[in-house]
Amino acid sequence: MNQQNAPPSIPTDFSTGAPQISVVVPAYNEEENILPLAQEIVTALSALPGGCELILVDDASTDTTAQRIREIALPQVRGVF
Repeated sequence: MNQQNAPPSIPTDFSTGAPQISVVVPAYNEEENILPLAQEIVTALSALPGGCELILVDDASTDTTAQRIREIALPQVRGVF
């Protein structure tokens, strides 16, 4: 493969501190599944260079999904409500 057709490389200078990968997951009434899902996604993405973030979006759940998202103690996880 010549350089013109080479896939872009992932930059390794992260002076901005911003993650290179963001995953956005909508959640509706997922109180029992949201923590295991977050743990699995963060574990899988943590092996990648450049950092990652997981954004869990509570989609007007009628159960305790929003509360469960707030309780997740992983620095890579943010909730949107």
